[in-house]
Amino acid sequence: MSAPVITVTFEGPHAATVAGWRGRELLEHMTGRIPLWMPLRRGWYTRPRTARDLIAEAERRGWRVEIGQPDEHAAAHARGVLW
Repeated sequence: MSAPVITVTFEGPHAATVAGWRGRELLEHMTGRIPLWMPLRRGWYTRPRTARDLIAEAERRGWRVEIGQPDEHAAAHARGVLW
């Protein structure tokens, strides 16, 4: 059985998203509450500090962790720049 893959993307100094199988479960376990789903980013919203702790916990469990790059189109859309 292969290990789960978690993708963590740091969107800026105040936001990060977590995607992947069991990412929500791990975030809920770490923070004690249900994380917010970000449909444009297709991931669970969290703070960068929590994301770094999540990376450490996932690696401790033997899961594969990938660090993603922020999606420029989604970032431009969030700023209101469509073209």
